[in-house]
Amino acid sequence: MSEALIVIDMQNGLEDVYQRKQLINNINKRIDQYRSKRKPLVFLQHIDENMPVFSREWSLFDDLHNQATDRYFNKYRPDSFYQTGLESFLKLNKISSIELCGAQTELNIVLTLLSEPLFIWAFKSRF
Repeated sequence: MSEALIVIDMQNGLEDVYQRKQLINNINKRIDQYRSKRKPLVFLQHIDENMPVFSREWSLFDDLHNQATDRYFNKYRPDSFYQTGLESFLKLNKISSIELCGAQTELNIVLTLLSEPLFIWAFKSRF
């Protein structure tokens, strides 16, 4: 079974995230574990009027253990599957299991978990 870690919205524009330092430390541990096993790492970055592309606010936290070789997607909605290319990436790489983490979990991760493409992908990857 191929697994991927998906890190959502760990961006400078969300610096007021609850227990930021501890959250980054916990996510970095997962990133390091996935990287050591050569498993895919995916980072999703939200774009809006407060976080325009290539701005400081849009950029990932400096102390996050992301690398240029990781996979990156931009998103305009809380749902990480909506028009991002994430679903295609998972299919192309035969990913059958994902772990989600990131900022604003009460919105972004919950809506990603409830997205129709995730249900379809999960069903097809199992059967």
